[in-house]
Amino acid sequence: MKVKLIIAILLCKAQISFSQTEKRLNGNVKSDNFPIKGIEIINENTQQVAITDTNGNFSIAANEKDKLVFFGIDYLTQTIYLNPEMLSRNNLEVFLVKKPIEIDEVVIEQKANIWNESYVQEIVDKPYFDDRMSSPKNQYVYDGRTLGVDLIGLGKKVNRLLKSKNKEKKETPKIPFKDYVTANFNQNFFLETLHLKPEEIHLFLEYCEADPNSATIIGTSNFDALDFLVAKSVSFKKSSAIPESAKP
Repeated sequence: MKVKLIIAILLCKAQISFSQTEKRLNGNVKSDNFPIKGIEIINENTQQVAITDTNGNFSIAANEKDKLVFFGIDYLTQTIYLNPEMLSRNNLEVFLVKKPIEIDEVVIEQKANIWNESYVQEIVDKPYFDDRMSSPKNQYVYDGRTLGVDLIGLGKKVNRLLKSKNKEKKETPKIPFKDYVTANFNQNFFLETLHLKPEEIHLFLEYCEADPNSATIIGTSNFDALDFLVAKSVSFKKSSAIPESAKP
């Protein structure tokens, strides 16, 4: 009987001492300087739970070295271990960070641009019912049509087609004259046919390229290029372009 009484007294003292050390901790939870409502604060030591109000305020029983966990669906969980200074101030400020937003995979597709010049012109030239009603045809004025054929519209289309072909021809890149000749004639041609020395070949090609007619040779047949090179080799040997040390 005495043993049971002693145990009861010790339990009462422990309870009294525990209640004396436990305090009510007040605090506020924010994110980006705005208060957050509905954040759960869990004291893992006492298993007590508190929830922030509309102003982000909360109040929970806590002791020194208690572990508080702040949990929100849209925020990263944060854990704080209490110390005597936090309890003494009784104004704990907690700042939570929003979780990064995950998006589904985005597929970007490139579609062809149908709004080219010819397509737009066809729309402009296309006659509509409202156009005919607002602009009635004058039978005494020639409108470019012969037996139902719109000659003016047909001429515009032919003109656009010719312009596009000329544009393609202008945009065709041309290779340099030296590259064209060396790609079509080997070194034996310069040595045996034109009777040039190896050290004269590079100088000869520069001599030919200085001639404006060399640009017209590019892309033609090898016979035209051959005639041009033979003729230039004769004038090259007679000119002062050959160094004195290289002349025969």
